[in-house]
Amino acid sequence: STVEKMMIYSFYVVGSISLVFNSTTLWIILRENAALTREIKLLTVLQQVSCLSSNAFFGLLDIPFFYPAQGGGYCMGLFCPYIPYQVLMIIVVFLNMS
Repeated sequence: STVEKMMIYSFYVVGSISLVFNSTTLWIILRENAALTREIKLLTVLQQVSCLSSNAFFGLLDIPFFYPAQGGGYCMGLFCPYIPYQVLMIIVVFLNMS
């Protein structure tokens, strides 16, 4: 339907913008490493990689659509035709927890 396509495209736009900003931030962190101690740099890089992977997965590859009242939902992302919904939800939970 038209509404579903608009939702998917809006997720793709937001996910793409987020991917660009997160990638740029990671590049800056890796490039400008002189100002950070090794421990702080490691934590900062791990945090940024976690945000990058979570945003890319949630905004482009998975795009879950939830029905909270029914406890269900469906997937609208790029991985949906290839990976079962349950596996994608496990990955979402892992990325959100990390």
